[in-house]
Amino acid sequence: MDSARFPGHIEGVKSNRAAATSGMALTRQYAVQQFVAQRQSADRGRHHGVGAGSLATLVALVVFGMLQPRAEATPQGSLLAREALARCMEAEAIQGAEQRRLLREGLQLAEAAVEADDNDAAAHFAVFCNLGKQLRISGVGFGVLSDVGRVRSEIDRALELAPLDPDLLAAKGGLLQNLPRFLGGDEAEATQLLIRAFVADPSNRTTRKYLEKALQ
Repeated sequence: MDSARFPGHIEGVKSNRAAATSGMALTRQYAVQQFVAQRQSADRGRHHGVGAGSLATLVALVVFGMLQPRAEATPQGSLLAREALARCMEAEAIQGAEQRRLLREGLQLAEAAVEADDNDAAAHFAVFCNLGKQLRISGVGFGVLSDVGRVRSEIDRALELAPLDPDLLAAKGGLLQNLPRFLGGDEAEATQLLIRAFVADPSNRTTRKYLEKALQ
């Protein structure tokens, strides 16, 4: 469209987009403020838990986060990557041999997706998801230390490709929160990642669950 011939239309579209972006930002800001208020109320009721310093840090990071651009959803990725992620999600709802089968298939699909395109963030996330759940089922022992390192490297690679993605931030935060310290667990870094994920997408229930655990 010729902007010289249709200046009013172009400006109207820009104005509508700006208003929509502003509305989403205000909605996200309200959700974040509600969460902080709930944490303050819960802390006062318990008289322990999140200290003043931790809460101040949370508020500061939230304010900083609200100034950042809105992150996009997890990159769509290739068909192989999407199928691998679907297997991982499906496996969450079942147990036993069928769950293990789905995770094996999901990991094979994810590895094929990474081999086809190492710059596919969703493919690396799919490896992380399927392999991570396999480890959760089997338990972390000395025989799987290399797999733990691989899980960590896969989520790191995914975040390298999509550093603002809230799902990836929450996934790494959850990993660092649950890993033992000798395997690289880091509660402080986990909390920061989860706050960034929450600010980007306050509606994500998994992120909220992890963050509430971090702030207890």
